[in-house]
Amino acid sequence: MIHFTVLFYLTESGNFHILLKVVDIQDITSTSYTLYLGFMKKNLFLRLALSAILLMHSVISILSGDVNDFGIKYLNTIGFAPIGLYLAWAIKLTHLISVPLLWIDQYIKPVAVCNIIIFILGIYFVHWQNGWFVVGGATNGMEFNFLLIFCFLNLMFPEISLKRNRHL
Repeated sequence: MIHFTVLFYLTESGNFHILLKVVDIQDITSTSYTLYLGFMKKNLFLRLALSAILLMHSVISILSGDVNDFGIKYLNTIGFAPIGLYLAWAIKLTHLISVPLLWIDQYIKPVAVCNIIIFILGIYFVHWQNGWFVVGGATNGMEFNFLLIFCFLNLMFPEISLKRNRHL
């Protein structure tokens, strides 16, 4: 059995690091990898949050096999047969590939557009019938996807502000 630990820390010089520690519990061996992210200074917290969400949703789904069930038992039954399984894998791999691209600040607009399309289709096919709330007033609603869409829009257009023009 392998255990992963991820630590995020900011050095005194303002550089951001991620420490990934991989431990094989059966052999009691461990290996540590440090990823230097001094280049990820714009929207640091937003990128970290999106990375964590995309990483957890993709890796856990892939490792547990839920991605296969989502493709075969859900997407195929709502009209995507025979490509439901491939579509589910495309979604999870898009999320997974997005993570390092967010970290290195490359291809942000294509990454954002791909994920926004996934979230909009997720709202339409999965969450709309459950209403707004993820928890509380209902379950499995669309509010989380709505927030993620606007987070990616903020990465695509970080300079947009709604300042009033007084020169009219």
